Amino acid sequence: MKGIADKLFQTARETKLLLELAPNITSGTDKNGSGTIPLYGSTGIIGKVKNASQKGNIVLVARVGTIGTVQYVKESCGVSDNALIVEAGEMTKYIYHFLKTYKFAHITSGTTQPLITASSLKKIAVPTYDIERQTQIVLCLNILERKLDIEKQYLSDIAMMKQYLLHQMFI
Repeated sequence: MKGIADKLFQTARETKLLLELAPNITSGTDKNGSGTIPLYGSTGIIGKVKNASQKGNIVLVARVGTIGTVQYVKESCGVSDNALIVEAGEMTKYIYHFLKTYKFAHITSGTTQPLITASSLKKIAVPTYDIERQTQIVLCLNILERKLDIEKQYLSDIAMMKQYLLHQMFI
């Protein structure tokens, strides 16, 4: 998947700074509490909150710990301070796929505990195309991502069946 995405993004003749495409890049501020709305951290859901600070259609980038882990969130949610929030309207999914291929080591700071800041994220050069080409890229990568998810689930199901069958052999 990464190799295909790299090829798709490498052919762009023009780039724009992420700040131009997504002017609202901030850090999350929500804290774990009681509620029913998911709270996202750097690698996924880490708790619940009462009120959603984000309406969805956002990209989250882990800023500490598992630096550069990228998530696309389409639901209303809260976001902890371990993740940077990228809002880009109709370009959000395109930026998500691009950031999944980006090598974040280039923009980290700090030696003991490396981190990514919002200001360094804003300076990333994003390859851009006309809207039709961007839509094609997003569609292609969405299909590949979905196929990969299906295969991962299939592999997990096979592993569970194997475990069950082995257990039955030794009863």
